Amino acid sequence: SSGINAEYGPGKVDENIVEKEIEKIISFRKKKIAKNGSIEKGDLVNFDFEGFVSGKSFDGGKAEKFDLEIGSGQFIPGFEDQMIGLNKGDKKEISVKFPEDYHAENLKGKESVFKISINEIFAQEIPEFNDEFAKSLGINEVSNVKEFKDYVTHVFSLEAEQKSKIKFQREVFDKIIKKVEINLPVQVIAKEIDKEFLRMQEDLKRQKTSMSQYMKLTGQNEKTIRSSLREAAIVKLKDAI
Repeated sequence: SSGINAEYGPGKVDENIVEKEIEKIISFRKKKIAKNGSIEKGDLVNFDFEGFVSGKSFDGGKAEKFDLEIGSGQFIPGFEDQMIGLNKGDKKEISVKFPEDYHAENLKGKESVFKISINEIFAQEIPEFNDEFAKSLGINEVSNVKEFKDYVTHVFSLEAEQKSKIKFQREVFDKIIKKVEINLPVQVIAKEIDKEFLRMQEDLKRQKTSMSQYMKLTGQNEKTIRSSLREAAIVKLKDAI
């Protein structure tokens, strides 16, 4: 019988990805400090707003006690800039034009007016990245900056390895498919995916990482992980047959 040739190599971790992830984690833990001054770029503003197009309100154009980081680009262009300089308690009408490529068909390219009212203004302080910060994250066996960097690198190496395994299994799978035609019942595949998922949880546990920590750091959820394990499960089942 002819063999199936496929190469498997361990995944490599890009240091830039690790640094970016650490920056992201630090920015998630910004401290909010209530301020009495006017709104500046980078401030977090709690405000009420209602939008109108041709004098009429529209779906999704109204909210109360909404938090917005000024300069984040979360709102349509020009909106956040017009909030700069306002103070707590101020009311203002902001005029902006919806972009031509806006996701809501009825608002594309339309001129609009938003009535806004400022409730609270917070300055945001990015915490210093030191041992104290690393300890405050509450991760097992992480008590300083080096251990935290090692931990993030380790989680990403697990992800890189997972991706490398999936790539390898996909190559094997494609080659098996060319050789064998087997129809597998959906329930059987689902059961095998469950097994793969549990196996992955056990692997993470051995590495002193929980599935929820892994998801948080890699930006995945159970659905995306399960779909990535699908081909591995099918390869195993066909291999068993």
